[in-house]
Amino acid sequence: MTVAVEAGDILLYQLGDSLRRHVGKADIVIRYGGEEFTLILPEAKRELTQERAERLRDDASQLHIQYQGQTLATVIISLGVSVFPDRGSTSAEVLKAADSALYRAKREGRDRVIVVDQESCC
Repeated sequence: MTVAVEAGDILLYQLGDSLRRHVGKADIVIRYGGEEFTLILPEAKRELTQERAERLRDDASQLHIQYQGQTLATVIISLGVSVFPDRGSTSAEVLKAADSALYRAKREGRDRVIVVDQESCC
């Protein structure tokens, strides 16, 4: 295993742990891809979801991850937020909208939250 992969695994583990600490009892945190997570917040309205996403983004930047005696670079995350039923009537539609918002956040420079509005998509 290369050093970069080991450091990346440690970062993903600690980020996942941070996400789990910041969600409520009814919320679900899932590693959705290589470096992507999905948070399902079934009891949160759009405004609260956006606030929590911003807080998660800020909290991630405060992580001090150690690897082989060195602190890794500042963690930045991008988040795409989509709310049921505003952006879809099925889980697949809501996830697709959130994924589009995530990639828009990455295109626009990363380290940001993009919320899918009812009127617009990404």
